[in-house]
Amino acid sequence: EGAVYYPGDYQIKSSTEKVTDLINRAGGILPEAFPMASTFKRNNKIVKLSFTKILKNPNSKENFILLPGDSINISMKTNIVDVVGEVNQPGSFKYYENYSLRKYLEIAGGLTVNAQPKEVWISYPDGTSKQFKKFFRSPKVYDGSIISVGLKQDSEPFDVTEYAKEVTSILASLAQVYIIISAVNN
Repeated sequence: EGAVYYPGDYQIKSSTEKVTDLINRAGGILPEAFPMASTFKRNNKIVKLSFTKILKNPNSKENFILLPGDSINISMKTNIVDVVGEVNQPGSFKYYENYSLRKYLEIAGGLTVNAQPKEVWISYPDGTSKQFKKFFRSPKVYDGSIISVGLKQDSEPFDVTEYAKEVTSILASLAQVYIIISAVNN
């Protein structure tokens, strides 16, 4: 299905026929095809594999041997990047080839006060994902990527007064134990 010259149902010709063999029989991929966002289904489950690698190297170990009922869908570019979660303006944005993850966060209005900066992830169209690390190079953004920003975990602030009360209570209990032990020994 999708961005191939002759989409349709095909019979498997041999027990060694692979994904690239079937794509070639379907006339190959169209110029506007986007292999990175393509899918392979077996038993109604999407199997994560890199069509980009498979098409560049048909001998790749990711090039599956086909079974009856398998389905291949070669996608086309969406020209959209989704930014979701704890940003000020979540939504779908136009894909710009050279924009970084930081730039898309900026376009989405930046992180909210409830955002957890350590929980920024980018999910790629092929199903892989990477975590954004503040002091490292920003991960590359591809057409169809989803950038998600997590919510800061609720934690109670450190209360110095409560801490002092607990420490004082423990010290008072230890002092009582010491006095009782000293009285018993005399």
